[in-house]
Amino acid sequence: MYTVLLVLYIIIVILMALVILIQEPKHGGLGGVFGGGGMENILGAREAPSFFVKLTAGFGAVFMILSLFLSYINQPQGGAKSAYQRALERAMKQQQATQQQPAPVQPSPAPQSEQNIPAPTNQGGQ
Repeated sequence: MYTVLLVLYIIIVILMALVILIQEPKHGGLGGVFGGGGMENILGAREAPSFFVKLTAGFGAVFMILSLFLSYINQPQGGAKSAYQRALERAMKQQQATQQQPAPVQPSPAPQSEQNIPAPTNQGGQ
């Protein structure tokens, strides 16, 4: 289905380019608007659209619809992810792994043994 639509899309593009090239320029194109033709080119009476103008509009509409439809068909279906999405998932997994690991246990200072404690001396009486 995708291949058929892609071939049709390419045919529409070629036909639209040919129809645009076949059309006669109106009043010198942009050169007439910017100096050669004055205001009659901008505000003048318009002629009825010719067959080629209508054909160009039709090809343009089909071109846009096919472009949108082909981009919709070509979307990845769950499995394929962008590089940004993969990097984001890796960072989230690393963050979860560091949160789940227990904090390192600091050894508590060893209690002093009784041998280091000086013996009480009897200073009073005898």
